[in-house]
Amino acid sequence: MSTPSTLKLPAKRLIVLVPLPDVDEAVLARRVWTMALRGRSEVLYVALVHDADDEARARRSLALLASITRDDRLRVATHLAFQSQWLKALRPLVQPGDAIVCLAGQTVPRFGRSALPLSEQLITEFGEVVRVLEGVSVEQRPARREVWPLIRNAVPFAIVASFLEFQMWATTQLVRGAASNTVLALSVVVEFSLIWLWVSRVR
Repeated sequence: MSTPSTLKLPAKRLIVLVPLPDVDEAVLARRVWTMALRGRSEVLYVALVHDADDEARARRSLALLASITRDDRLRVATHLAFQSQWLKALRPLVQPGDAIVCLAGQTVPRFGRSALPLSEQLITEFGEVVRVLEGVSVEQRPARREVWPLIRNAVPFAIVASFLEFQMWATTQLVRGAASNTVLALSVVVEFSLIWLWVSRVR
């Protein structure tokens, strides 16, 4: 059985995932040029963009890759994906007849566990259209950006914990009787309003 890295079936288009912050553009472009010319495939270089620094770096890298790869026999295009994950970026891009090309050194960070090869995640999602390119050096993005999802998910729990402590204090120490019920009801309204506001802003 053929593996994704050794598929010989020609693809109408190669979607090449360009890692940031750094990749050897000359080596990658030559490898992609050879693959595309052999299969008479179009080439689409894709890079993920998170912020302004990423965008400037990605544009330079994509422009260099396209200029090295392009010749009279190949159609080459580039695409900036303003997404945090490759799967989200690829789902609207991949069409029948496409092949996804990722580098062997590309990984997906996992909190508290060793990084997962990107190829494994892509194969699970897209199957045998994934091709793994060996021999191209890649500098992985620092994992600090993965802290944001943890913060985003932890804030609602922090709000609940804080209001629970306040409600216990208010109803036992601050006020009693009917007034305590009023304070409790108001605090619950404020609590859920804050959670809704946070979720709607960061979604």
